[in-house]
Amino acid sequence: MWVLDCGHAFCDDCTTKVMQSPDKRCPTCRNDLRNTIGKLVQFFQQYVTMGQTWSIQDFRRKELRINSNSLTALPDSFVQLTGLKDLSLSRNNLRSLPESFGQLVGLQELYLINNQLTSLPDSFGQLNVLKALDLNNNQLTSLPESFVQLTGLQQLFLNHNKLEQLPESFGKLTGLKTLGLFNNSLTSLPESFGKLVGLEYLLLDDNELSKLPESFGQLTGLEKLYLKNNKLESLPESFGQLTVLETLHLSINQLQRLPESFGQLESLKELHLYDNQLTSLPDSFGELVGLKELYLEYNNDFNEESRPPKSITDQNNFRLIKKWFEDNPVNPMDVE
Repeated sequence: MWVLDCGHAFCDDCTTKVMQSPDKRCPTCRNDLRNTIGKLVQFFQQYVTMGQTWSIQDFRRKELRINSNSLTALPDSFVQLTGLKDLSLSRNNLRSLPESFGQLVGLQELYLINNQLTSLPDSFGQLNVLKALDLNNNQLTSLPESFVQLTGLQQLFLNHNKLEQLPESFGKLTGLKTLGLFNNSLTSLPESFGKLVGLEYLLLDDNELSKLPESFGQLTGLEKLYLKNNKLESLPESFGQLTVLETLHLSINQLQRLPESFGQLESLKELHLYDNQLTSLPDSFGELVGLKELYLEYNNDFNEESRPPKSITDQNNFRLIKKWFEDNPVNPMDVE
């Protein structure tokens, strides 16, 4: 069954005949449909290859990809594609989405990469079965409050936008496993961020973060964390609760110290701390027995030191001492 914009309903075959007729009028009320669904027909004919003929079943398609077509807008009737599950409109020039976009309630994957979107409609939160959303490389400055209703999201990419803050209730997106927020203008994260306990992969490089919320330590599922090139001066004491973390990038910040709990990161294999303001490491640092890659260049005193930090040597961690010399070449005769 297909409901036309005039309100009258017809089966798929009858609706196909209506839309293929020369005058495109409703058989019941004779309403002119050329400026309503007709726009969607023209849209398809211009941007989608359908062969010599098309039928209303084309509006039932589950997957639609209209990439690299210089689209600047979608017709209002686009939301008639209620059967869509996978939609890609990447590499166009879309500046906005129609307010009715939220009616595409069947969407599970949505790709809007490389457009010019500055905002999302309030109805966006109605897409509550969405699992993957990619909005990389747009011009977004904020997210609508309804965004946190997308509780089915597992993968969310908002890299290369202009976001200055996240909604206070962002932590409601508890299904997230992968979150990309690098290269934005974020200065802080909401306290609710710690509720994203399913997160495994988090990208926050190239922002303006000066601190992390104390709740950050609740992200106990994190395996990879990227915080390079921010303005962090310290880390919360709860940071040591990230016990399954394997990769940590904290380079190019303003860190002056690490919390004593840092040594609890028992799964850590790769640690980047170069270009900070560290002068020492916590005593617990030597407990990071799984570390395979350690980068400490360009900190306040480390380049001038002729021996590994005391927090390493006190633990008699010879593998970590060896790694120190590999990353910070000095004369081993200088070691006490």
